[in-house]
Amino acid sequence: MASDDWIECPQCRYRFTVRDDRDWTCPSCEFSGPFTDTGLVDLRAQPEIPADWLAPIHRNENHPVRRYFFSIGNGLWEDDRSARDLPAPHLVYRFQRADQTAYIWADGGTWQVRPWCSIHNSANQPPIRRAVSFEAALDILAAGQIDG
Repeated sequence: MASDDWIECPQCRYRFTVRDDRDWTCPSCEFSGPFTDTGLVDLRAQPEIPADWLAPIHRNENHPVRRYFFSIGNGLWEDDRSARDLPAPHLVYRFQRADQTAYIWADGGTWQVRPWCSIHNSANQPPIRRAVSFEAALDILAAGQIDG
């Protein structure tokens, strides 16, 4: 297993780095493995995602919010009722922890941030915030993390 492999907890969907082949305990919900290889997220193994789209994620791989990175999409997620104000179709970064999601997308020379919100909440969404860089957008998410 490579040093930058991530595994997703099947219980809370928290993503964390794994260093070897063994049973793991999720640092978020303390669910004990075994986790299957299908839970591993290796961004290098996804050739369909252009490298320039992944560049902001790779440049910030040591940021504490990086572990919640879930996917890159077009702004439309069927499983998230809170994602109604996202630009679509548009390149959007999704972050997820348990049933909470947050989104980041580029808007001209700045970044827009939809802070953490319940995936089931379509009414009480936090206001969209503006950041000067992708790292600053991650900082907004770090400052407003729910349950942690």
